Amino acid sequence: MSRETAANIRSFVENGGRILATFDTGFYDEKGRYLGKSGLEDVLGIQKTDGTIEYGTPGTGFHRIRKDSWMAHGLSADLIPSPSLAVRFTPSSGTQIPGVYLRPMESRYVALPT
Repeated sequence: MSRETAANIRSFVENGGRILATFDTGFYDEKGRYLGKSGLEDVLGIQKTDGTIEYGTPGTGFHRIRKDSWMAHGLSADLIPSPSLAVRFTPSSGTQIPGVYLRPMESRYVALPT
C-alpha cells in the first residue's frame, strides 16, 4: 500500500467512513516490501503489533462477534469461522473491538465424552 493510498484511507475514516481490515492490511508497501507494522495503525486502533496467530488446521479457529457491535448487524450467529492467519495486537485506548479470536480447537471436532 502506498503512502498516498494510506493517506486517502485515513482521510476517508476521518470524514466518518468505516473500514474493516483483514490480516496484514497496510503491512506492505506498494512494491510488496514488508514494513514491520501497518501503515494504518492509527486508523485501525493498533498501539503495538504482537505477532501473528496461525490456525494450522482448517476449521479449528473461530471469531466471537460482540452482539452490540456494528459488525453483528444482520448476523444470526455470534461465532464465525476465522481465517488461517491473524495479527495479534495491543489496541490503542478507546479502540472499539467488534470481536475476538478464540484459541484454536485442538482438532476439527469437539472432544467426545469418555
